Amino acid sequence: MQLSKIQAYIEAFKALLTTVRYQEEYKWEALKNFQENWDITAVDFGAMYDQSFQSQVSRKLWNAPDYEPKRMMLKFIEMEPEFVRSMFIDLLDESRSIDARMSRFVFYCDDLLQSYRKRNEMTRVNAHYHDDYQMVSLYLAFHFPAKYCLYHQGAFQQMLQQLNARNIPLAHDLERFFKVVKTLNNFLQKDTDLIESHQSIVQAEKFYQEENLLLAHDFYWCCTQPEFKVQLDV
Repeated sequence: MQLSKIQAYIEAFKALLTTVRYQEEYKWEALKNFQENWDITAVDFGAMYDQSFQSQVSRKLWNAPDYEPKRMMLKFIEMEPEFVRSMFIDLLDESRSIDARMSRFVFYCDDLLQSYRKRNEMTRVNAHYHDDYQMVSLYLAFHFPAKYCLYHQGAFQQMLQQLNARNIPLAHDLERFFKVVKTLNNFLQKDTDLIESHQSIVQAEKFYQEENLLLAHDFYWCCTQPEFKVQLDV
């Protein structure tokens, strides 16, 4: 990645924060709610999961047109609560490799979807919405917010291209993704003007205040999505 490109995009992203187009602070509100409610040992695992993924601002991280991972996970929990609990225990086990954990989680979701379809022969459900790793990364990022970041394959690839990186991954490369976003976050955190500007947005009590990588997600997401109009002056 070219340092000059990173710095140029940081300047452009900083300008976005002062416009009405930036409305991404809902992620900090959702993270705070998760941190206050998640309990892997909860007796009623389904109720705990449901409460952990609530938001008074926006639920589009887990509920959008043609994207309902929370709804499907609740169905899986209703069907096999202790198996799903064990899936999350495995996913959050830091003694194991991240690629393997995330891949296994999706594999288990595939199996649960097949079981669900067999038990509900008339259902039209044909997806669990975890196979793109977005929701799986959210589980990790919300549980370990200082270590993991929300993943979007297309946006990540686009950001690498815009930063003139070498060897753009054609398939999921989750380990590289987490390394890159940590590098980007280091650059972001060094820009005191950017941090002050962003803190003025998310300093209210309803927002998560501890160390996290959500700003790195905001950066690569906003810099690659046309609606934010983050462009370099060339």
